[in-house]
Amino acid sequence: MPWLNKLFTRSRRYDDLSVSIQEHLDERIDELIEEGMPRQQAEQNARREFGNVALLQQRSREAWQWPP
Repeated sequence: MPWLNKLFTRSRRYDDLSVSIQEHLDERIDELIEEGMPRQQAEQNARREFGNVALLQQRSREAWQWPP
């Protein structure tokens, strides 16, 4: 059943990646708000600085693909 374990491990990695990305975004948003930026603008700027979240997740998943 090693394939089953790999499946669950991969799912956990995806979840961990999503959580980690959100934590980074939240930290940057908080920094921008502390600098005096309105929340909505801080969220937009943080996402712009971070880059395309969906693309980052996709590239990470591609790197974790099963070997041929």
